[in-house]
Amino acid sequence: MSQLYYRRTDSSSYRDRIPLRIVRSESELSPLEKAYLGAVEKGDYASVKQALEAEIYFKININCIDPLGRTALLIAIENENLEIIELLLSFNVYVGDALLHAIRKEVVGAVELLLNHKKPSGGMQVPPILLDKQFSDFTPDITPIILAAHTNNYEIIKLLVQKGVSMPQPHEVRCNCVECVSSSDVDSLRHSRSRLNIYKALSSPSLIALSSEDPFLTAFRLSWELQELSKVSRRQTPLFAELRPRC
Repeated sequence: MSQLYYRRTDSSSYRDRIPLRIVRSESELSPLEKAYLGAVEKGDYASVKQALEAEIYFKININCIDPLGRTALLIAIENENLEIIELLLSFNVYVGDALLHAIRKEVVGAVELLLNHKKPSGGMQVPPILLDKQFSDFTPDITPIILAAHTNNYEIIKLLVQKGVSMPQPHEVRCNCVECVSSSDVDSLRHSRSRLNIYKALSSPSLIALSSEDPFLTAFRLSWELQELSKVSRRQTPLFAELRPRC
C-alpha cells in the first residue's frame, strides 16, 4: 500500500518540476592558478609572491576566481592576512568591492590598506569574470560608510570619515523628485529599502559620536524623525521602530 502511494506521488511530482541550468559560467583554473589560490589560502607568502612574479611567464591570471567566487584578494581578507593583502595590492590585482568585504568582515587593517591603495594610473583595471556588478554581494546603494555604520565599527567609521566620505541625504517618503520617482518605478521595494539602509546607518552610535558636534541633539532629532517615518511608511513601521532605541 505504501509502495503504491509512493509511486503515485513520485510520478505526479514530475509534472511540476522546474528545469535548472547554470547561468554563471565558471572559468577553468589551471593547475598553477589552483596552486596560487591555495597558497593565498594557506598564507604562504613566498609562494604567492613567486606566482605573482611569474604571471607573465606562466600565463597565470592573478585575478582568477575560485569555485566560491573569490579572488585571491577576497581570500586574504577573509583570512585577515594583511601581509598577503599588501603583497597582492602591490601587484595591482583587481580590487572591485574588496573594501566592502573588508568592512563587512570588520578587518580594520585591510580597510586601511585598501583606502590607502593607489590604483594604477595607466589604463583601467579589467574586472575578472563573475565580478561584474550584477553578481556583487552588495546592492548599489550600499556604500562603504553605510556598511561601516551598519556594523557600528568605530575604528572603520573613523578611517572613512577621515577620508572625507559623505552620507546621502534621505528623501521624504512621498518625494516626487525625478530620482525617487524613477527608482520607485524600477523597483519600489529596493527604493524603500535604500531609504531604510540610510537611516540604519545614521542611527549608528559610533557615527553620531564621531560626526556630530552635538551627539545628544542629533540622537533626539533622529529619534523623532524615525517616529514620524514609522507613522507614514506603514510597511516599514516595525523596522523604523527598531532603530529608535539605538538613538
